[in-house]
Amino acid sequence: MIGVTALVYTIAHIVIWFAFRRWDFAYIVNDMTTRLTLILATLSTIGLIVLGATSVDAAVRYMGAKNWQRLHNTTYVISTVAILHVVLARGTYAEQYILTGIFFWLMAWRAMARYGLGTNAKALAMLALASCLVAAFLEAGFLWSRRGFDVLATLGYNLSLDILDVAVPPAWQVLALGLVVVLSAAGHEALRPKTAGLKAPHTSLS
Repeated sequence: MIGVTALVYTIAHIVIWFAFRRWDFAYIVNDMTTRLTLILATLSTIGLIVLGATSVDAAVRYMGAKNWQRLHNTTYVISTVAILHVVLARGTYAEQYILTGIFFWLMAWRAMARYGLGTNAKALAMLALASCLVAAFLEAGFLWSRRGFDVLATLGYNLSLDILDVAVPPAWQVLALGLVVVLSAAGHEALRPKTAGLKAPHTSLS
């Protein structure tokens, strides 16, 4: 359902983008085939349409479960391409860094879950910090490459508490989302019943 929702959002995004260009398809096609960010957008959209079209049960039966799963595992590649489309867009926007930080968190969490660390509060805390730094360094790098801002100055400003008097930078927003998950995992661990203490005492009938 999340994938289908993403497809619906993408189609709505495209319709609005076409409307802003007054449905001038000659201009639109030229843009979509010459600008890297729009080439990536087109590729990710085609990928989402394919995944959406094969999300029905009939497609699973026709393709077979293994082939269907292989096809839908490409969602990771498609998502990466979609994120690159946002990151490489003209200008600098907070959403570029927030989405990248969240995507990094999700992909790293998938890897952690494979090793049984998906609900480990300490591991999740480290992941939240790492995701925050990814967003911070990405923003500093982009502001340096596109506007000439000093990297260390940007990092120092965004990673200080003083920035909160002005705004909440993307890195802090990514950190906050990560810490919400950490608190949830810690709370779940604290409320989990201690199975050892709940075991019934051994009785003998002899």
